[in-house]
Amino acid sequence: SPELISRGSLVEWNANKYLVTSEALEKRGGKYKVIMRNCNGDIEIPRVEQVLIGTDPYTGRPVYEEQVVGTDYISAIVDKKTLSVSTNEAINTIDNQFIIKVQDNETNREKFVLDSEFTMYGETWTVMNLNYSKVGILEVNIKS
Repeated sequence: SPELISRGSLVEWNANKYLVTSEALEKRGGKYKVIMRNCNGDIEIPRVEQVLIGTDPYTGRPVYEEQVVGTDYISAIVDKKTLSVSTNEAINTIDNQFIIKVQDNETNREKFVLDSEFTMYGETWTVMNLNYSKVGILEVNIKS
């Protein structure tokens, strides 16, 4: 049934991860079919938590510090081109800019905010723009 897999679903198959980029709206050849794309990028985002480091000697209140306690990895489709709505042709992005597509979920909405930074391909990237218009997929414009 089309409820089992929909746009934004992450599928693991043959040790690879794929992101579903289309909806299964109607049967084709007696089956519901979707388009999946290989996730060609793993994004590293540090997991930061408030850690108690002591107490204020004057007030006795606890003092916290943000510390990196691990790394979250998010599978993404990394594109250098985007599709124009008006002409249906591919448009190249500016050098050192990419468009990534990830699952649109609460975790990713918290991780990807304007001007936030993350590591991918051993390089630091900054979020420039967020596109929430496709149900199930979060498109993020990034620059190095």
